[in-house]
Amino acid sequence: PIVQRMVDINWLPSALHSGGIGSGIVTDYWAVVGRLAAQWPIGGSMNFMLGGELGYAPNVPKRSAIKTGAAGNADGLAAQVSFNFIDIVPKHSLGFALARIGDGWLLTPSFNDNAYVAEVRYKWVIDKNHTVEARMRYSEDIRQRTNSSQKRQDIDYFLRYTYRF
Repeated sequence: PIVQRMVDINWLPSALHSGGIGSGIVTDYWAVVGRLAAQWPIGGSMNFMLGGELGYAPNVPKRSAIKTGAAGNADGLAAQVSFNFIDIVPKHSLGFALARIGDGWLLTPSFNDNAYVAEVRYKWVIDKNHTVEARMRYSEDIRQRTNSSQKRQDIDYFLRYTYRF
């Protein structure tokens, strides 16, 4: 049932200003990420896919530099789990994801750092050239930013139609 297994190392040389820009030594930022997904048939054309991702960055900025605290290092841990129901009815899929991204995790392009995230996704593959996708995502800060009067909470969504020619 394993459909994905991967470990990768991300290395960004001379990219981390751990005390903030212009405040000292610039070091390398690197992280290790592991991903695993498994898929099972659960009746008719429907499949269930369970996926997980865990990442850790040992060299992170100071909390004072990223404004999530006055002292100490930021949290370099990020994790995500997703539950996907593929072809609930033919060509219609639904997915749920839960994530926690530490304030020192700087590599996630689709999630903000310092956040708990819950997401619902829907996809309809009309045919090989037409697809409709919808997503709703809720995110909330783990730690309140020092330059903010309250924790950030966001609800965002999108609806996308894709035509391939």
